[in-house]
Amino acid sequence: MDLMDRRIIRKRVEILRNGGKTYREIQKKLGVRIPKSTLSFWCKNIDLPNGYADQIGAYNKFNLEKARKIALAIHKKKRNEYLRTVARPGY
Repeated sequence: MDLMDRRIIRKRVEILRNGGKTYREIQKKLGVRIPKSTLSFWCKNIDLPNGYADQIGAYNKFNLEKARKIALAIHKKKRNEYLRTVARPGY
């Protein structure tokens, strides 16, 4: 990728971020893997739209609930496996 391509990509990143897109959404839209640290550096002076914090808060809450359900299922499975080994004679 040459310098001109990088400038074009950076400009598109700035436009998308200004529109309230997350770093992951930007990567998906552009189809280019850009490290989050690079995106953060490029976007550090961009003012985000009103309501962005609420949007991200809702997104994080959704993902946290999803992660809790997965963790609960994993812990339940591990506990059941443990209880089966404890209940076996000779252990």
